[in-house]
Amino acid sequence: MGCKNQSTLKDSIYFGGEIINPLSDKVLLYHGEFPIDTLYLNEENIFFSQVDSIKSGIYQLDLLVDAQDILIEPGDSLWIRVNTQGVRESVFFSGYGAAKNNFISDMVLKIEGEEKRMDYSLTAQEFSRHIDSLVSTKKEEWRLMNDQTDLSPFAQKVTQAAYIYSYSNRRERYALLRGTKFSESDSLFYNYRTFLGYGDSDLKYFYPYISYLLNYISEIAVSDNTSFSQTLFSKDFNLKRLEVLEMNIFDEQLKNYLARIIALEELMKNPERNSNEIFLNKYSEVNTSEYYLSEVLGLVENLSLMSPGKELPIVSLQDANGNILSSDNLFTGQPVVLYFWSQTSVSFFSTQLERLQELKNKYPKYRFVGISLEPFNNLMHQMLETIDVSISDHYAFVDFKQASRDWVIQIWNKSIVANAEGKIIEGFGNFVDEDFEKLLANYN
Repeated sequence: MGCKNQSTLKDSIYFGGEIINPLSDKVLLYHGEFPIDTLYLNEENIFFSQVDSIKSGIYQLDLLVDAQDILIEPGDSLWIRVNTQGVRESVFFSGYGAAKNNFISDMVLKIEGEEKRMDYSLTAQEFSRHIDSLVSTKKEEWRLMNDQTDLSPFAQKVTQAAYIYSYSNRRERYALLRGTKFSESDSLFYNYRTFLGYGDSDLKYFYPYISYLLNYISEIAVSDNTSFSQTLFSKDFNLKRLEVLEMNIFDEQLKNYLARIIALEELMKNPERNSNEIFLNKYSEVNTSEYYLSEVLGLVENLSLMSPGKELPIVSLQDANGNILSSDNLFTGQPVVLYFWSQTSVSFFSTQLERLQELKNKYPKYRFVGISLEPFNNLMHQMLETIDVSISDHYAFVDFKQASRDWVIQIWNKSIVANAEGKIIEGFGNFVDEDFEKLLANYN
């Protein structure tokens, strides 16, 4: 594909790839929350598509429970190879437009690896010097790539943003963790902000940029006389973040996208306090997107449907034999504990199973049901056979996106407890939390 005459690719992209250990028979191409194309896999787990009249931007290849950012411009002819068992570690691009995407993926992976060695106990001056050194190294890598590749101005901006905003994010996190009361000698700490952009809609779906802006907003929202950890759990913290967002981010699309993230965080942080009218009213003032407003209000409704005493919403499940059944068939005379796992994380599933055995021994009156976020496939069968567990209490979602909305699944540790009739006892339990065990012990 990379050898095609560029005049034939002026307004289109050719996009294909191979998915190792696919979790579905298709992958989806998104721009933010908006679907662009559904790409079906053939018998060799390969997809291919021509997308016409596409705009330059950062797109997401949805692999069901994980996603990969892709920088796409008209005329690109890209091939991606990725293993769902380790998306970031395995992703590789080839074809016309590959260099910029491989650079971004490499930067993200390198900088994430450095986080484990980041020393937030350094003084502000020492920390700044350390970050400056890392930025200088990545800048040289970018210059080498740029000299060898014919990048557009747009691609230059995005590839540079991959490391510039990632390291700026580290600075903001340092300020959040250490507090904003720097000494006079550290007064230049925030100088890096003067070189950054706070209204770049081109980067609105780019993780390094969005992550930086959210920490920037949080840092400003922290009160001078309180620590970040104290402010984080205050009931009005996300309300303050909306106020800071309104005063500091003026690009409408970017502001709406950030407001959406803050709203979802607020609602999920306190799922049983979803009638927070003050917060929702402020969100309605800041946000101008009908699409995002509908999404946020939909979450409010779904949260209310997961309240104790409500009937557990019905979703479609698949058993180990491939049969489709309704989730209300799980309730056959005893209370049920639902826990969730993913084929993409064997280590997490092993931890879940250890906890499962512990709870089953202590609370035999419950039926414990494990639900995979991905449909059953050969990989799942092999996993269950290897760990020698009963498949009669293991199911899989048929449609993860719909089920995750109906049951409001945002974290894998979530667990749902329902009585023998399918009425909710706890809709937002944490499978590994001590309080969850108290809930099981106290229910009669």
